[in-house]
Amino acid sequence: MSVKENLHRSAPQQPNFRPSPWAWMGSACLFLMACILVMSGCATKVFYTQEYRELVDSAHLDPTRLQFYNDKEFMIRRRVETKEVNTQAGVVSLTEGLRVQDVRVRRGTPCRVDSVSGNFYFVRFEIGEGNVVKFYKNAYDHYQIGAEKWVRGRGNVLYGGKECQIERNGNDCLLLVKNYQTFRDKKQKNIATGLRYNTDIIDTLDTGEEDE
Repeated sequence: MSVKENLHRSAPQQPNFRPSPWAWMGSACLFLMACILVMSGCATKVFYTQEYRELVDSAHLDPTRLQFYNDKEFMIRRRVETKEVNTQAGVVSLTEGLRVQDVRVRRGTPCRVDSVSGNFYFVRFEIGEGNVVKFYKNAYDHYQIGAEKWVRGRGNVLYGGKECQIERNGNDCLLLVKNYQTFRDKKQKNIATGLRYNTDIIDTLDTGEEDE
């Protein structure tokens, strides 16, 4: 046997280290948490909570000048008399034996606050007298769609001066707001894309969901 072979055999063997599955999982979890933190910090929309409201108030911003959205689709429905069928705008259909008119507000529709009264925000999604939806501060400090009375998941409201109902599928809709993280420019005027200020031109409510 050659000297070279002897030296190779006598040399200590290096252990074959392999990271354990737990180490890989820990690294993956840390990476995922970092991504979530970055994405949340850069979010264009956030839930309008009591904490966020206090930030707005402390920066002396007017909430009627901020851009709001709804986090979930909801439907406003009202009964239509037979004589009104041909004069009503929107979709008129026969539901549960009644003729109804539906106003569909898709998730992420831009809206603005018309007025604030205590813990109630009156939000407008379209132009028209009385076309406002009430949001109230719920037990979790979020602002949730409200009604005068809830019956079997449907909310009785006045919309456009007419008695209407908020359908069950949207009774837990919450209010979102564009993420004004810095609050630097207190005089900034933010223009709603779905409902523009100082003009009668608006986009239809029944549009596709806005890109995040």
